[in-house]
Amino acid sequence: MPRWADRFCRDFQTWLEGITSQSESLSTDVDPDDIGALRTAIVGLFDGLARQTEVLVDQIEKTGPPDIADGDRFIEDLIGKFESFGQVVEGARQKAEAADVTDPTSFRNTITSLVAEFQAETEAVTRTFSELDARYNSPELNTALDDECSFLHGSLPT
Repeated sequence: MPRWADRFCRDFQTWLEGITSQSESLSTDVDPDDIGALRTAIVGLFDGLARQTEVLVDQIEKTGPPDIADGDRFIEDLIGKFESFGQVVEGARQKAEAADVTDPTSFRNTITSLVAEFQAETEAVTRTFSELDARYNSPELNTALDDECSFLHGSLPT
């Protein structure tokens, strides 16, 4: 169990760091008054997030299920959560790409809405752990994840 948790936690940490890094670079590398460049950067951000999520899903699939009762269903549910996140990100990318840059107010409203949607979906991913814990209650898995995902301590709602 610790080996599965170690692999998952390393992959998840890499994914989180990538999301954080890309989000932070958007706010520092783009002139907010250049709407065309901002749209391009936001589309690029969502595209990168979608790709990173695909990589994470691939890594989870390669790692396979943990050795718990209903481990196969657990892994399907876990992958499903990240695939849903990826679909939301891809939808946001398409909406950002279609956003009208000729009307700054409309553009900013669209982007504000997309950011709120992205933040809500990110919070939903963080709740995944609590939801899966409730559904597949495995003290051994919980302990292994708690030990291996120590970078999350205090950052996720329980």
